[in-house]
Amino acid sequence: MSVLQQYRYNSINSLRTTNKLVQEHAEIQKLIQKNRYDKSTINREFFVGDLVWVKIPNPQIDNNTISHKLRPKYQGPCRLIEKLSPSTFIVLRLQDNVNLGVTNIDRIKLYYEPQNTNSSNSNLTNNSSSSLIRRYPLRERRPPRIY
Repeated sequence: MSVLQQYRYNSINSLRTTNKLVQEHAEIQKLIQKNRYDKSTINREFFVGDLVWVKIPNPQIDNNTISHKLRPKYQGPCRLIEKLSPSTFIVLRLQDNVNLGVTNIDRIKLYYEPQNTNSSNSNLTNNSSSSLIRRYPLRERRPPRIY
Protein backbone atom coordinates (compact mmCIF):
# COMPACT_ATOMS: atom_id res chain seq x y z
CA MET A 1 0.00 0.00 0.00
CA SER A 2 1.46 3.33 -1.03
CA VAL A 3 1.70 6.42 1.17
CA LEU A 4 -1.04 8.17 -0.81
CA GLN A 5 -3.46 5.26 -0.42
CA GLN A 6 -2.66 5.04 3.30
CA TYR A 7 -3.33 8.78 3.72
CA ARG A 8 -6.62 8.46 1.83
CA TYR A 9 -7.71 5.47 3.93
CA ASN A 10 -6.87 7.27 7.21
CA SER A 11 -8.66 10.44 6.08
CA ILE A 12 -11.85 8.56 5.17
CA ASN A 13 -11.86 6.70 8.50
CA SER A 14 -11.30 9.87 10.51
CA LEU A 15 -14.10 11.65 8.61
CA ARG A 16 -16.50 8.75 9.28
CA THR A 17 -15.76 8.70 13.01
CA THR A 18 -16.04 12.49 13.17
CA ASN A 19 -19.38 12.34 11.33
CA LYS A 20 -20.72 9.73 13.78
CA LEU A 21 -19.53 11.81 16.73
CA VAL A 22 -21.25 14.95 15.36
CA GLN A 23 -24.51 13.04 14.74
CA GLU A 24 -24.52 11.68 18.30
CA HIS A 25 -23.80 15.13 19.70
CA ALA A 26 -26.62 16.64 17.59
CA GLU A 27 -29.08 14.02 18.88
CA ILE A 28 -28.09 14.71 22.50
CA GLN A 29 -28.47 18.48 21.99
CA LYS A 30 -31.86 17.94 20.31
CA LEU A 31 -33.12 16.03 23.36
CA ILE A 32 -31.74 18.65 25.77
CA GLN A 33 -33.45 21.47 23.84
CA LYS A 34 -36.73 19.53 23.74
CA ASN A 35 -36.63 19.00 27.51
CA ARG A 36 -35.96 22.70 28.11
CA TYR A 37 -38.81 23.70 25.79
CA ASP A 38 -41.22 21.23 27.38
CA LYS A 39 -40.53 22.64 30.86
CA SER A 40 -41.97 26.02 29.92
CA THR A 41 -44.91 24.89 27.80
CA ILE A 42 -48.41 24.04 28.85
CA ASN A 43 -50.11 21.03 27.33
CA ARG A 44 -53.19 22.74 25.95
CA GLU A 45 -55.84 20.84 24.08
CA PHE A 46 -58.52 22.35 21.87
CA PHE A 47 -61.41 20.67 20.11
CA VAL A 48 -63.31 21.41 16.92
CA GLY A 49 -66.07 23.92 17.67
CA ASP A 50 -64.28 25.67 20.57
CA LEU A 51 -64.38 29.46 20.73
CA VAL A 52 -60.88 30.96 20.82
CA TRP A 53 -58.88 34.18 20.51
CA VAL A 54 -56.25 34.23 17.73
CA LYS A 55 -53.08 36.29 18.11
CA ILE A 56 -52.53 39.01 15.51
CA PRO A 57 -48.91 39.00 14.29
CA ASN A 58 -46.92 42.22 14.70
CA PRO A 59 -46.43 44.06 11.40
CA GLN A 60 -42.84 44.39 10.21
CA ILE A 61 -40.99 46.71 7.87
CA ASP A 62 -37.70 45.15 6.83
CA ASN A 63 -36.51 43.50 10.06
CA ASN A 64 -38.04 46.10 12.39
CA THR A 65 -41.18 45.16 14.27
CA ILE A 66 -43.83 47.86 14.45
CA SER A 67 -45.60 47.58 17.77
CA HIS A 68 -48.22 49.96 19.06
CA LYS A 69 -49.08 49.51 22.67
CA LEU A 70 -52.76 50.27 22.08
CA ARG A 71 -53.07 47.95 19.10
CA PRO A 72 -55.21 44.84 19.79
CA LYS A 73 -53.11 41.73 20.27
CA TYR A 74 -55.86 39.15 19.65
CA GLN A 75 -58.83 38.89 17.33
CA GLY A 76 -61.98 37.00 18.03
CA PRO A 77 -64.06 35.30 19.01
CA CYS A 78 -63.16 32.67 16.45
CA ARG A 79 -64.36 29.10 16.03
CA LEU A 80 -62.12 26.10 15.34
CA ILE A 81 -63.48 24.52 12.17
CA GLU A 82 -61.15 21.61 11.47
CA LYS A 83 -58.26 19.90 13.25
CA LEU A 84 -55.43 19.19 10.83
CA SER A 85 -52.91 17.90 13.39
CA PRO A 86 -52.60 17.98 17.19
CA SER A 87 -51.13 21.49 16.96
CA THR A 88 -52.83 23.08 13.91
CA PHE A 89 -56.42 24.12 13.24
CA ILE A 90 -58.41 25.90 10.57
CA VAL A 91 -60.01 28.96 12.20
CA LEU A 92 -63.11 31.00 11.27
CA ARG A 93 -63.66 34.53 12.66
CA LEU A 94 -67.30 34.76 13.76
CA GLN A 95 -68.02 38.49 13.42
CA ASP A 96 -67.61 38.51 9.63
CA ASN A 97 -67.22 34.78 8.77
CA VAL A 98 -63.67 35.20 7.47
CA ASN A 99 -61.60 32.04 7.24
CA LEU A 100 -58.27 32.83 8.95
CA GLY A 101 -56.71 29.67 7.54
CA VAL A 102 -54.34 27.30 9.27
CA THR A 103 -53.30 28.48 12.73
CA ASN A 104 -50.82 26.95 15.14
CA ILE A 105 -51.89 26.17 18.70
CA ASP A 106 -49.23 28.60 20.01
CA ARG A 107 -51.25 31.54 18.59
CA ILE A 108 -54.57 30.41 20.15
CA LYS A 109 -56.05 30.94 23.59
CA LEU A 110 -59.46 29.91 24.86
CA TYR A 111 -62.33 32.42 24.65
CA TYR A 112 -64.60 32.79 27.67
CA GLU A 113 -68.06 34.32 27.41
CA PRO A 114 -68.22 37.62 29.30
CA GLN A 115 -70.30 37.62 32.45
CA ASN A 116 -73.63 39.37 32.36
CA THR A 117 -72.82 42.90 33.59
CA ASN A 118 -76.47 43.99 33.90
CA SER A 119 -77.20 41.63 36.78
CA SER A 120 -74.07 42.69 38.69
CA ASN A 121 -74.92 46.41 38.28
CA SER A 122 -78.47 45.94 39.54
CA ASN A 123 -77.13 43.95 42.46
CA LEU A 124 -74.83 46.83 43.42
CA THR A 125 -77.63 49.40 43.31
CA ASN A 126 -79.88 47.24 45.49
CA ASN A 127 -77.14 46.60 48.03
CA SER A 128 -76.40 50.00 49.58
CA SER A 129 -73.58 48.72 51.80
CA SER A 130 -71.56 47.88 48.65
CA SER A 131 -69.52 45.27 50.46
CA LEU A 132 -68.54 43.76 47.11
CA ILE A 133 -66.63 46.71 45.62
CA ARG A 134 -64.83 49.43 47.58
CA ARG A 135 -63.82 52.65 45.94
CA TYR A 136 -61.26 53.57 48.58
CA PRO A 137 -58.76 51.46 50.52
CA LEU A 138 -59.55 50.39 54.05
CA ARG A 139 -56.39 51.79 55.63
CA GLU A 140 -56.42 55.09 57.48
CA ARG A 141 -55.20 58.02 55.44
CA ARG A 142 -52.74 60.22 57.28
CA PRO A 143 -52.81 63.97 56.81
CA PRO A 144 -50.20 65.49 54.51
CA ARG A 145 -46.93 66.59 56.04
CA ILE A 146 -46.38 70.28 56.42
CA TYR A 147 -42.78 71.31 55.95
